[in-house]
Amino acid sequence: MNEQHFQNIQAKYGDEYLLRQLAEECIELAHASLKLIRAMRGETPLSIEKARASFLEEVADVRVMYFVLLRMLGNDEILSIQEQSKEKECRMIERLLGEGAKEDEGHIDL
Repeated sequence: MNEQHFQNIQAKYGDEYLLRQLAEECIELAHASLKLIRAMRGETPLSIEKARASFLEEVADVRVMYFVLLRMLGNDEILSIQEQSKEKECRMIERLLGEGAKEDEGHIDL
């Protein structure tokens, strides 16, 4: 989606609509994640392949909305997200692996 498309959509529907759409896509991703887990455990008749395909489709939807969200935010807000993401990533590594997380080692950029 280019900047003009985003601006046209934002002007026509507004930020509230875009935020609701983001929330809806996140909920659908959560459901698809749970369904994939059930498929992997044999707790649903849905095949792992179909569950994974649905999961990936929802990841793509969230990714699109994430990039829409970035267009809605200011530079300071984006920098804040980047800093918080780094901190949360380090805490996750430390919590799950019990290791001191190195500042720039393997972090994901926005």
